[in-house]
Amino acid sequence: MRRSIWGGLVLMMIVVCGLAACTFGEPPAAPAEQKPTVQDWQLVTYVPSEDAEHIVAKTVTVSAQELTPKIALQEMLKVDAAEEYPLFPQGTTVRSVTVDRESKVATADFSRELISQNVGGSLGEILMVYIIADTLTNLDEVDAVRFSVEGEHVDTLTGHMDLSQPVRRNEEIIVK
Repeated sequence: MRRSIWGGLVLMMIVVCGLAACTFGEPPAAPAEQKPTVQDWQLVTYVPSEDAEHIVAKTVTVSAQELTPKIALQEMLKVDAAEEYPLFPQGTTVRSVTVDRESKVATADFSRELISQNVGGSLGEILMVYIIADTLTNLDEVDAVRFSVEGEHVDTLTGHMDLSQPVRRNEEIIVK
């Protein structure tokens, strides 16, 4: 009988210690530090409308960490190149985009290809200018756009539109 009492006590101590370990054991590990999530931006750029007289919005997803005015224009060129009839001359690249924070005027500098061909006459030039200007003015830090090619300010792209002053957003050319 003594054996059974001692056996019972030992069994009870094992159970109690087991429960204590479950309840009062080491504190749970602190949750792993979470990295801030990077939100993606829905960048709105534009392509010519079906009638080629207006522009229509195209949305692309861009990482918030990567969204700069230069990236916006690079994405704009990618969207254009994917169209059945691209508007921008093949090989056009964005060299740089600088923004004057006080005036909110961006200077978009392109490679020579931008002006190497007259794509679509005067209407083609108007569409190119407003695709660029309206894409950049979707960004909070830009209200208007100056154009340059290979680092030199240009007064026109293909001879039809006066670009001597910064170009502001044109809502009337956008088809909703």
